[in-house]
This record gives sequence, C-alpha cells and structure tokens, in this order.
Amino acid sequence: VFEDGGQLPGEGLHLVGGEREPGQLGHVGDVVELDLPMAPRLVEAHPRIDPTRGSVAIERGPLVYCLESPDQTPGVDVEDVQICTAPGPSARWEGGRLGGVVVVEAQGCTTDSTGWGCALYRPLGSVAPPPGSPTRLMAIPYYAWANRGLSAMRVWIPRHSG
Repeated sequence: VFEDGGQLPGEGLHLVGGEREPGQLGHVGDVVELDLPMAPRLVEAHPRIDPTRGSVAIERGPLVYCLESPDQTPGVDVEDVQICTAPGPSARWEGGRLGGVVVVEAQGCTTDSTGWGCALYRPLGSVAPPPGSPTRLMAIPYYAWANRGLSAMRVWIPRHSG
C-alpha cells in the first residue's frame, strides 16, 4: 500500500516515476527503489547478553562484517584485538579481495596474552597488563568469510578502553 506522493511505508522506500492514491496498490512494471544508508557503524548488544558485553560489531547497511585473520596485519591474531570506537570505521572498495568487496577499516590495538601461559584464571591485579600495540583492523562482509582456507574469524570485537 502506497502512502501519499508515491511513498511506500518504510524509511528509504519510494516508487520511481509515479504516484498512487493512499491505499492503492502498485501496478505491474512499477519500480520500487530502496535507499539504505551504507555508512559503516558500530553496534552493541544489550548488556544482559553476557558473551557480547563490552564488545561491538561492525555493520554497513544491512550487512554484518567480521574480522578474518588473512585480512589483518601479519602476526595479529583476531582473538587478541580490541577496537577503538573513535574515530569511527571507514569503508572502501577492494576489487582484488574476495572477487571484489567493500571492506571496513577501523583503528584498534592488540593485546598480549602470552603472560597467561596455560592459566585460565588468576587473581585480579596480580600482573600488570602490558600496553597494547596500535593496529589497523580490516573487516569483510560476513557472507564472504571462510573462502581462503583455514582461518580465525570474529564478529564481536572487544572495545578498547583507552
């Protein structure tokens, strides 16, 4: 059902080249455009969702993005990164990556977990955490991961507190 002026219900939807009366259905051959904001953004989950608390995910339009190990600086493990929330992420086209995709980049830092050894727990404050090293994080659309052999991947990225 079209709203006044050919506008479809829902933000970003409109009828191209025509108007309809309120309540009138479209016709065969009508063209409907969907205009989605495609700027990359960081999203957070409800704080009661334990596994994602303190983390953010990257979205661009309707797509969810992920970090995959082949796209990171050599030696950077996606399990040992944090993302800086400012400045925000940026997007750019990469024609030679995965057959051509828009990648999203953000500033982040690595964390050093080597001091933990095989321990799963230790008293809080018993060891001072080493400072993180700045790194550039590159994210790809979630649909495109696992196409380059065995690799690590993550969607929810811990926020850098510094």
